[in-house]
Amino acid sequence: MATLTVGAGKSFSTIASAVAASSAGDMILIDAGTYANDFAYIGHDLTLKGVGGLAKLQAVASPPNGKAILTTNANVTIEHLEFTGSAVPDENGAGIRYEGGSLTISHSWFHHNQNGILAASSPGGLISISHSEFGYNGNNDGKTHNIYVNDIARLTITNSYFHDVSKGHQIKSRARGTVVTDSRLIDGSTYGSSYSIDLPNGGAATITGNYIEQGPLAPNRTLVHLGGELFPSYPNTSLTMTGNTFVNLATSGPPVLLRNDSSVGGANAPATISGNTLYGITAVQMIVGSATIGVNSFPTGAFPAPDLSSPINAPCFRAGTRLATPDGPVAVEDLDPGDEVTTAFGATLKVRWVGHRTLDCRRHPRPWDVMPVRIEAGAFRPGVPRRDLWLSPDHALFVDGVLIPVRYLMNGATILQEETDEVTYFHVETQNAAGAASHTVLVAEGLPAESYLDTGNRRAFSNGGGQMQLHPDFALDIWKRAGIAPLVLDGPALRAVRHRLALRAIAMGHRLVNNPCLTLEVDGRVVPKQPGEGPSVFLLPPGAREARLHSRVFVPAHVVAGSDDHRTLGVGVTHVALDGQAVDLASLREGWHTPEPGHRWSNGAGRIVLDGARRVEVEAGVPGLYWEREVPPLAPPAHGPGTWRPVAV
Repeated sequence: MATLTVGAGKSFSTIASAVAASSAGDMILIDAGTYANDFAYIGHDLTLKGVGGLAKLQAVASPPNGKAILTTNANVTIEHLEFTGSAVPDENGAGIRYEGGSLTISHSWFHHNQNGILAASSPGGLISISHSEFGYNGNNDGKTHNIYVNDIARLTITNSYFHDVSKGHQIKSRARGTVVTDSRLIDGSTYGSSYSIDLPNGGAATITGNYIEQGPLAPNRTLVHLGGELFPSYPNTSLTMTGNTFVNLATSGPPVLLRNDSSVGGANAPATISGNTLYGITAVQMIVGSATIGVNSFPTGAFPAPDLSSPINAPCFRAGTRLATPDGPVAVEDLDPGDEVTTAFGATLKVRWVGHRTLDCRRHPRPWDVMPVRIEAGAFRPGVPRRDLWLSPDHALFVDGVLIPVRYLMNGATILQEETDEVTYFHVETQNAAGAASHTVLVAEGLPAESYLDTGNRRAFSNGGGQMQLHPDFALDIWKRAGIAPLVLDGPALRAVRHRLALRAIAMGHRLVNNPCLTLEVDGRVVPKQPGEGPSVFLLPPGAREARLHSRVFVPAHVVAGSDDHRTLGVGVTHVALDGQAVDLASLREGWHTPEPGHRWSNGAGRIVLDGARRVEVEAGVPGLYWEREVPPLAPPAHGPGTWRPVAV
């Protein structure tokens, strides 16, 4: 697996050329900026990720394949990309045309296309969307939508924002299974959707925890539609709508919450409506067709103001982080506009704005994009930071005159990501003497870290306002023009800092070892390893069904200079045998990475099906590099190899 880079001065200047040069399993990192008419077909497993802001894929001309800016037919992951302008003669242009495989999208923005995403039928196909925004899509004809998915196995949407579709549906899904959770579907005052959610073929559907608002210009008075276009509907058709807030502002006639036109066995498929809060919809307006109606609430007062913030995450300080001020350290959540903060250069600036946002990491399909990164006290040098410091993964630190997002400094020892169920982040924007926004370097727990720079992500915060998001294609231009220092994501400057951090970790008592510390958990109980040299041998109780091979883990990119491998690796196994019979390593499934010549890496908890075997033999023939902690030295050097000093720019 290789990492390819796209952007000015990078290995590739276009996304299409990087895709053409890539192989299955590669990652393409795309600098923020505008990539006009950069169309590509992706037919092998691939990850595309924008860095430094959203990478904007803009169709100025019609896509030459008559379909989309990107066409995918493999297992493809999309992160921090923006798609806009896709239009074709048959009026079915899309930001992404899905044709098969598994498509995973997070932190991305689809707008002003004929369709945001258009998915062809693909048995077994999967589409998962999280923390993404869809708006201003549609051709004003009722036939084009923010997202339109045909017959696939499952569509999953979570923590996303759909709005301002032009007469089409916010979500139209013919998938066999559709899940929409913790999202917002809002028409706005100048656009109107037909259905908020249309499930014309039926399928097993769950709509939970959403805010769904039908606007005054909606041409259709129904919010959710089940069935009606396929007779009979899919045999598994059912619908559960719980814990949602529905708001009706439509003026096209008496509203209908759910129209159940499904047909299974000559009758409507089962539907359950319970635990919802409904504004502008009465009890008798909840259903056309049949449904099981539980307890719902019908407040008569004003409906709550909708959250119009972007779901795309922005870099931040975790709550509790103390920033330097003229009056001493102050917790970031206690700062208000007008307060003063002290910069890493000794200047005093006023706070212009403090953004905040709380994230549920448990529901996030890519939790490593939002879970905080902990920097151990003293990780850079003694007393820097003064105590453990937690930042969001993309928050940049100021080192050697450049800004480096902390995710690129993780080393598995003194800077590492920690699991948490929920995290609240804050970011601080400062202003200059004239009152204009000013990007600077603050001091967080004694460590220099950037202040907020608006690259188009202000609406990622709960209090970011409802105004239209600045198109992030200007992100790198903004960095170059307004950033306090260059943004560094790779190259010799990054490698030098990482090397010093590794030496500092060793000075603090960490060391790299090859011992994976293997244990075998059999049906929930740990089986001891038999003594002796050579392969690890475990004797099993009768009737054993399955085992988990547990080990230490490491990320090669965190410990090997120049590595682009960001997999979490456990143990590199060259041989597994059950009762003396060798197991085909390619047959191992859950908890194992793709086989490589002569070996296969676990992820730290590889599953082995035992089928009653009494003896397991494992040979870990490929050494890993694992951090372990020794007793810290009694007298660390006053200025160790991790020494940092501010550099004015």
